[in-house]
Amino acid sequence: PAGFTGDYWLPVQSLDLQSDWSPETPEFRVGEPVTLTLKLMARGLPASQLPEIRPEFPEPLKIYPDQPVLENRSSDKDLVGTRVEKLAMIPSRPGNFTLPEIRIPYWSVADETVKVARVPGQDIEVLPAITGDGASQALAPEEIFVSGPKPETVSSPVTDRPLSADSISDQSLALWQGLAIVLLLAWLTTLYFWWRSVRQQGHVASETGKSSATRLFRQVEAACRNNDPRACKQALLDWASAYWPENPPRNPGEISARLDHRLRKEVNELNDALYSPGRTEWDGNSFREALTAAVRTDQNQPGERNGSLEPMFRIN
Repeated sequence: PAGFTGDYWLPVQSLDLQSDWSPETPEFRVGEPVTLTLKLMARGLPASQLPEIRPEFPEPLKIYPDQPVLENRSSDKDLVGTRVEKLAMIPSRPGNFTLPEIRIPYWSVADETVKVARVPGQDIEVLPAITGDGASQALAPEEIFVSGPKPETVSSPVTDRPLSADSISDQSLALWQGLAIVLLLAWLTTLYFWWRSVRQQGHVASETGKSSATRLFRQVEAACRNNDPRACKQALLDWASAYWPENPPRNPGEISARLDHRLRKEVNELNDALYSPGRTEWDGNSFREALTAAVRTDQNQPGERNGSLEPMFRIN
C-alpha cells in the first residue's frame, strides 16, 4: 500500500515487541556489560521472515549482538513466529545518554491499516568505573588509658624526730615518679610486642600475596599464549583480586581504568572476541605485552606500592 513506510513488508494479524533488561534494574557503569533482550512476536508470519532489530544507540554504548533465537508455534487458526535478540551493552565513558525509541511498522491484515510495534525510549546515566584509586581514610588512633593501682598511704618509720613538710613532699614526689616510670616501661613493652606481631603478620601476608599474584599472572600469560580469550578473562580477574586484594575489580574495564587506561584498546579487543557474533580472532600476545608494560609502569609509580616497599610481585 502507498501509505506503508516501513523498511520491511510485514502483513500480520498482530505484531508485539517487548524488551527486558538483565539485570532487571541495571546500573550502567563504564566497562560493565548489561544485556538488553528484544522479543518480536508476529501472529501470521514465520520467524524466518521477521527482521533484525538493530537500534541506533549512542556511540559511547558499545553493542555486541548475540545470535538470534527463532521459534515457530502453530495452531489450528494461525502461525506465531518469534524472534529473540540479546544485545550486550558495554558503556565506554560516563555521562547521560538517551536510548532511542524502537519502532517496527507493520500492516494489520485484520484492520487493513499501518500500525507500529514499539519500545519507548529511555534516558540512562552511565557511572564511572570503580577504580579503587581513592586514598583510604586513615582511622583515628584510639586513646590509650593506663589505670594503675592507687598509691598506698606511706607510713613513715617511727623516728625520734618528726618529719618535716619538705621530707614528706620529696617522698611523695619520688613515689609518683617511680610509679610513672614503671607504667611507662610496661606500656612501651606492650607496644613493642604488639608492633612486632603486626609486622610478622604483615610480612607473612605480603609474601603470600606476592606468591599468589605471581602464580596467577603466569596463568594470564599462558591464556594469552594460547589465544584463549575466555580463559584470559577469568585468569585476569583472578590475578587482579590478588593484586588489589582490598578492592578487587569486577571486570576487565575496571582493570584498564586502574592502570591509567593503558589497556583500553586491548580490553575492547578482548570484549570483541568474547561478545561479537562472529567471535573474531584474538591476538593474545599483544594483550600480554600491553598488560606487562602497564603493570611494570604501575609498580614504578610513586605511591603506597613504591618507595621503601617491595612491589607486590615481580615481572621477569
